[in-house]
Amino acid sequence: MASYAPLLVNNNDRSWLPDATVFNSWQQYGTPSYWMHMLFRESSGAVLHPVTITSSYSDSLAASAITWKDANNSFLRVKIVNFGSRAINLTIRATGLEAGVSATGSRITVLTSSDVMDGNSFNNPNNVR
Repeated sequence: MASYAPLLVNNNDRSWLPDATVFNSWQQYGTPSYWMHMLFRESSGAVLHPVTITSSYSDSLAASAITWKDANNSFLRVKIVNFGSRAINLTIRATGLEAGVSATGSRITVLTSSDVMDGNSFNNPNNVR
């Protein structure tokens, strides 16, 4: 896990923002940075593919695509971030992939909140997740 900020911070001594995991003597929560790192945890050793986004709102989107292999299969993983305030419908097409890349078994993981500046807290640890 790579980070430009500390991974752990005691809630009673917060000298740096953002941090990945906030804790006190009896509880903890992951910040949005923590959950973003979780989305990329299996990307090590992957092959990065070029991505082009065509949308009327493409200025609020960022994306990456990788092929990733486990012991048995190769998969395509696409990660898209919408920094805008409105939901966007997308169609994803992948070309030039190796023959062994599985087109099935896809899943969607959504990291979301109602405001781009939202964060998590002890009172609301899953506000952004």
